[in-house]
Amino acid sequence: MPACKGGLLVLYNHISSIDDVNRAIGTHAAAQLNGALERAAEGKKRDAALYALADEYRMFVRENYELYRAIIGLPLLDEDGAAQASV
Repeated sequence: MPACKGGLLVLYNHISSIDDVNRAIGTHAAAQLNGALERAAEGKKRDAALYALADEYRMFVRENYELYRAIIGLPLLDEDGAAQASV
């Protein structure tokens, strides 16, 4: 049996690769950004909504830069949910 401290071995039973970890973090970060943008635009119309979205997006990136990087690192998906090849 491999040496294990805490629940590290258990983690390996649920996550097959570092790519899975990065994908999960990116998906979580994208959901947080989406929620923040929805709240920022709620109840606003046209220009006011657009400005609120831009301000919230900029603030999210400044306050959560590493999460933003995780979003940017997500693979593009096609309509069937399969990852597209990088260009």
